[in-house]
Amino acid sequence: MTGELENGDERLELRDVETAIHNLRNPVSSIWSAVEYLMEDAAETLTQEQLRLLRGIEESSALMLQIIDGIVKKGRLGSKPAVSSDAT
Repeated sequence: MTGELENGDERLELRDVETAIHNLRNPVSSIWSAVEYLMEDAAETLTQEQLRLLRGIEESSALMLQIIDGIVKKGRLGSKPAVSSDAT
C-alpha cells in the first residue's frame, strides 16, 4: 500500500513539474517568436535602440528556453526542445 501511495505521489509530482514546464515554456516561446517576427519584418522601421532592446529580449528568452529544456532533459520529462541551440 505504501508503495502505491509513493507511486501516486510521484505521478502527481511529475504532473505538477510538467505543468510548470509547460506554463513557463509557452509564454517564453511566444515572446521569442514575437521578437523574431519584429526583427525580421519591422527591422527597417525600428531605431537602433529599439533593435538593441529586441536583441536583448531575444537573447534572454532564448537563454530561458535553454534553461527550461535543460530542466526537462535532466528530469527526463520527455518534452521536445522549444528552440534550437543556435537560436541565441
